[in-house]
Amino acid sequence: MKKISSWMWGVYALLTVQMVLWVGLAVLLMVNAHPGVHASAGVRWGMAALFLAVALVLGGLMWAVRRGLRWALPAAWIILGGLAFSLFLDQFGWADFAMLLLFLAPAVILTLHRKRPARLAA
Repeated sequence: MKKISSWMWGVYALLTVQMVLWVGLAVLLMVNAHPGVHASAGVRWGMAALFLAVALVLGGLMWAVRRGLRWALPAAWIILGGLAFSLFLDQFGWADFAMLLLFLAPAVILTLHRKRPARLAA
């Protein structure tokens, strides 16, 4: 079995925290326990379905990163960058800043530790 480096465990942990947050928000919406959403049941269930879809996409991203697929790094920037961009569509506060760091940290870590192609000898 291949040994996994400590920085990769950090990426897995950050992605897992994100998945748990999205599933938790979906459950809060399904049981009408989210204090900030006062909408009809259809809207709440639609939002919960979208949140669960985001958690599934993050799970797929974690699978791609774990397998070391070539498209995992660009996909991480697109997915996590899109989630980070969505924070700016509303009022931006301290909780949003913390989520911004949580969204972008895995992509930055993956970029810093990516495998570089070998150079040809001159």
